This record gives sequence, structure tokens and C-alpha cells, in this order.
Amino acid sequence: MRKAIAGLGLAFFRTGRLFARATRVLNHLAAGTLTIDQLRAGIEHNWESFGGSDAEISAGLAPWEQDTFARFVARGDDVLLVGSGQGRDLIALVADGYRVTGVEPARRAVAGCRRQLEARGLTADVIEGFFEDVALPRRFDVIFFTGCCYNFIPESRRRIAALQKAVAHLSPRGRIVINYSTERSGDRRLM
Repeated sequence: MRKAIAGLGLAFFRTGRLFARATRVLNHLAAGTLTIDQLRAGIEHNWESFGGSDAEISAGLAPWEQDTFARFVARGDDVLLVGSGQGRDLIALVADGYRVTGVEPARRAVAGCRRQLEARGLTADVIEGFFEDVALPRRFDVIFFTGCCYNFIPESRRRIAALQKAVAHLSPRGRIVINYSTERSGDRRLM
């Protein structure tokens, strides 16, 4: 009986992985058929409510994020957090003493982040808009592309332009850190 249950569990796991891969492939195919404006509207819609509960925001940084910040960001650094969303990582960093400015395209996410900051008695600037389009107020010591948001910049020429913009807004010893998702399975032509 235990073997049968274990076998069923393994079958469910494999089926879940198959559906997850199919979802990624279909998302890439869908993105390839949209105009830039349609793709951006979809990005805004999808990220409006991502990670917005008080519990999720209070959870703070994941261990790998803590390690990444400890490795690449010093306490006195002025950090630009691209893709600040509802504020989970931004709030954790501000509460931990970092100077942080966020950039986020999803209007409701920006409003939620600002409410969460205010509720916690914290302050940080949050700029509404896509990184590629917004005016940045100054140079930064670290420009951190969070939550795979770099992946969501459509077209390679636009991603290159975003990196050029980031370089132009770095302090002399500045760093760019990109949280970038890679696909180990599937057809590389779709990625």
C-alpha cells in the first residue's frame, strides 16, 4: 500500500512539473504575440497583487536574498531596487537600515508598498513606472533588479538599453545585481 501511495505521489509530482513547464512555454509564446503595450499591460496586471499580504511582507527576505545583499550591498550604499512590488524586500531592507529607492510599474503595488511603509513608520521613495521609462533622481551604489524583473523587459535591445541606463546611473564604484531566472529544461529557442 505504501508503495502504491508513493508511486501516486511521484506521478502527481511529475504531472505538476509537466504543467509548470507547459505554463512557462505558453507564457513565452503568448508574450511573443503581443505588442509592447499589451505585454506591459499584462505585466502590470500580473504584478498588481503579487506578494501583497501583510504576512508575506512581514516575512522579509528569503535566506538566499539575505546572502545576496550581504555579498553585494554595504550598509551605507544607496540602493535602487528595480521591481519593488508591494514592498516585501524593500521594506525588509529599509527596516534593516539600508537606504533604498524602489521602482515599480504596477500602480496598485506602489500604493500598497507606500501604505506598508507608512504603517511601519518607515520611509523610502517609490517611483511608479517601468525602469526603462522613468527618470532616475541620482546615481546609486547598487542597482538591484529583483524578482526576475529583468526577465520581463521585452526584447533584447530593450534589456541592453536598460543595462546601459543602469550603468549611466551608477556611482563610480557602483554595482548592478540581477536576479535572473534561467530555464534548464525545454526548448532554448522559446526562452
